[in-house]
Amino acid sequence: MQTRDDLSATCIKQIHRIHVQGKEELGLVRERQPETTEQLVDTLAAVLDVADDEQSDAEVGAAIRRTLAERGSVTQPQGECETVSACIAQNYPPLLWCFFRLYRGGLFRLVHCPRLRSTSEDRTIILALRAALDHERGSGR
Repeated sequence: MQTRDDLSATCIKQIHRIHVQGKEELGLVRERQPETTEQLVDTLAAVLDVADDEQSDAEVGAAIRRTLAERGSVTQPQGECETVSACIAQNYPPLLWCFFRLYRGGLFRLVHCPRLRSTSEDRTIILALRAALDHERGSGR
């Protein structure tokens, strides 16, 4: 029984550390937000510049792809949009994945080790663990 409690405490502490890291990352994102927002606005302005009404949709699409390629890739602005959106909403959970993925396998191994039972009528945690285990084989994102 003590081992099970210790494993549960370890798991909870690790999840807590991941959330602390996410909150710290949100603070760093807030510091970088003006620069990131400026880059996103510049990218949008460049895309709008090439979206000429006199060109066909195919030509505009190709020009937009070239413009985005000049600025790196499409995934960079997408990631920046998610980050700025999280910052605006003061929402750090979207930022947790980069910290969680390092511990994902270990946390799933911890959950598999003991047979977990609820010590009360409340089975919410057990149901949440089952839902997580149902998605264990997924990409996690």
